[in-house]
Amino acid sequence: MTRERRQRRNISGIVLLDKDPGPTSNEALQA
Repeated sequence: MTRERRQRRNISGIVLLDKDPGPTSNEALQA
């Protein structure tokens, strides 16, 4: 469970860098 959560967070970070810091930032913080 910890590994999956970390991987998901990593993906969110990459998406944040790729996309503009907006709704993605909120989702990454909630994740």
